[in-house]
Amino acid sequence: MPFDLLLAQSDDKVIIWRTATFPPQWVGTDIRWELSGGDGTSIVAFRHGSFADETEEGRVAYVWGQVMVQLKRYLETGVAAPVFVNS
Repeated sequence: MPFDLLLAQSDDKVIIWRTATFPPQWVGTDIRWELSGGDGTSIVAFRHGSFADETEEGRVAYVWGQVMVQLKRYLETGVAAPVFVNS
């Protein structure tokens, strides 16, 4: 699993991970998911930060775009197609 350290979880609404092993350029970065919504809607606020090299933060936008597309497909179809495969 690329996100091997859970830093915080609050009422199943906020989850913060710190990457520890994979991918190498993300090690030590923090990934935050915050869930909200109501009346049949769900909102997912997402942030990936704490990069040692700030230019790396811009480079990961494409990767997270791919992850979000796959997450949406999984939620709609129930078929998983992971972007990362840690071997």
